[in-house]
Amino acid sequence: MRFKLLLTGIFMACIGFNVHAQTNQIVLKVNMTGQTVSPNGVHVAGNFQDWNPSSTQMVDEGDGIYSHTFTADEFANLSFKFINGNDWPFQESVPSSCGLPDGFGGNNRILETGGSDVIYGPYCFGTCTVCPPAVEPITVNVTFRVNMSEQTVDANGVHIAGNFQDWTPSSTPMTDAGNGIFEYTAAVAANSELQWKYINGNDWPLQESVPSACGVSDGFGGFQRSFTVGETDLVLDLVCFSGCEDCGPIVEPSTVTVLFQVNMSNETVSPQGIHIAGNFQGWNPNGTVMNEVGGGIYELSYEVAANSTIEFRFINGSEWANSEIVPAECGIENEFGEFNRTLEVGDSNEIFGPVCFGGCANCTPSIPVMVIFQVDMSNESVAAEGVFVAGTFNDWNPTATQLASNGDGTYSAVVFVDANSSLSYKFINGTVWESVPMECGESDGFGGYNRAISVADQAVTADLVCFNSCGACVFLPTVSVTFRVDLTNEEVSPLGVHVAGSFNNFNPSGTPMVLEGNGVYSVTLEIPENTSITYKYINGNDWPGTEVVPFECGVNDGFGGYNRNLVTNNSDVLLPVVCFSSCEACIVDNVAETQSAQFSLYPNPADDVINLIGMTPNSDVIIYDVTGKVVYRTRVNSGSITLNVTQLERGVYVVKETISNHSLRLTIK
Repeated sequence: MRFKLLLTGIFMACIGFNVHAQTNQIVLKVNMTGQTVSPNGVHVAGNFQDWNPSSTQMVDEGDGIYSHTFTADEFANLSFKFINGNDWPFQESVPSSCGLPDGFGGNNRILETGGSDVIYGPYCFGTCTVCPPAVEPITVNVTFRVNMSEQTVDANGVHIAGNFQDWTPSSTPMTDAGNGIFEYTAAVAANSELQWKYINGNDWPLQESVPSACGVSDGFGGFQRSFTVGETDLVLDLVCFSGCEDCGPIVEPSTVTVLFQVNMSNETVSPQGIHIAGNFQGWNPNGTVMNEVGGGIYELSYEVAANSTIEFRFINGSEWANSEIVPAECGIENEFGEFNRTLEVGDSNEIFGPVCFGGCANCTPSIPVMVIFQVDMSNESVAAEGVFVAGTFNDWNPTATQLASNGDGTYSAVVFVDANSSLSYKFINGTVWESVPMECGESDGFGGYNRAISVADQAVTADLVCFNSCGACVFLPTVSVTFRVDLTNEEVSPLGVHVAGSFNNFNPSGTPMVLEGNGVYSVTLEIPENTSITYKYINGNDWPGTEVVPFECGVNDGFGGYNRNLVTNNSDVLLPVVCFSSCEACIVDNVAETQSAQFSLYPNPADDVINLIGMTPNSDVIIYDVTGKVVYRTRVNSGSITLNVTQLERGVYVVKETISNHSLRLTIK
């Protein structure tokens, strides 16, 4: 029948009749119950609107239902997805039971429109079924009550912290109901377990100490309160702060005076003074300052309850970070795994101390003992900053203790330390720390070694040692090595040019070079004979300015790059001028930009003779090979000369005029 109608339609169209396709009204609905709806709203995307995730926003009908109404052809096959937002990352995941593959590993919803209007859904977002009816959670009101009559209430009030308010100690103040009672009512989920603590103040150090008899573990060595609620409102039993039951009748306790004394002789006293904090004053680190009475002693008289146990600490300053570390042998463990001082108070006045800050007994008088450190720098190039020693005696400060030169290559310094102490230390050449050999060192905890010395009660002189060595320096004959580098092609750093190598512990700022002229920088150092050294030139005084040495003239530096290298013998060395980051001299024009406009040579490259012009009469002409070796030298009596160079092998050479110090690059082909 449809085939017949189709033919009829074609025939009618051919004879001029206009036939319109039939359409249906389509309503797509989705239930967003259980979803957090995007601020960008809910959208639908499908083959009926070019799969655009942001162009078709659905209408909020209320009760979590969103809809979109449009028209489609009869018997159309629609594919679509709902989107919680307006972009593809927020599309629903359609189950295969009500969808077909979308070609991207997921599924699309499908709908065949048929020949009548269609209402699709509402189905739950991301499912093939309707959403179950929303069930409002059941909550109950719980009133917490604590009796603070036996406490001095903190100025910040009383707070409660628990699992129903994210354990925040300062966000939930309790209401003063009078007679020392504080209350707080919270709406909590029915049939849930509550855990909490009361706080005399608004921070954790002021929390109560819940007895184990009525508490559950808090995971930190202490206990917290716990209660499982049902489905009806309730008022919890009144409990005493830090107790399992209500407080007893209020009885004014008798008090006694405790005189606390601490000896600060071995400490640098904070500008904020010395404080005491304990359970008798709310553990407030800055509320109770002690008085200096001389001889390093600080004391304070305080009224505490008779026949009580008090816990406390001394504080060098006014913050917990500066509290003393109480030894276990004279302390009682607290809930933080540390120790507090403790005192059993009777019914008469007490004196506690004096004790040394952080100790169990009074301080032992400090006896200063002189220690002389000495180091031999004969085999080192001493930095301009000087030589230093750093160790446990000066908090490893690299510039606090400078050694003085004794004029013979040795350096020494005098320090005073406490008797009967063990010292660890290292020497420093400017800013470069020595590398102490394992044979005479102790581990520094960082893969290296420190020197060590024990000090009794008499002055001691540390053994004279060679820098970086266990024993005295062995004299090494040296030769003069002149390093030269050309920075004509570089923008020279305002921090200058340096050379760093195995001879100065690769200190990038330790060995500055001097400008000779024409972009060439040089420095002459004493290097031991028959020694292999590696080095690099640095444009500046730190590693970011180091040159990139080509592999053709370098040795592996162990970091994926290359160093220059040199092996000395028993003769002084004048290294050839090399271009920065190059194996050869800088390439310059025949008339060099950095030289006199007259001094030049031609032809270049050459194979038999070269002509030199623009020279200063009575100067010498010297030709160097790439190793810095002199291969030709002659005296010039006029401003020009022709030289036979057939004796030179193929390669690159440097031609230098001595009076003007001008030099040119020559290639022999």
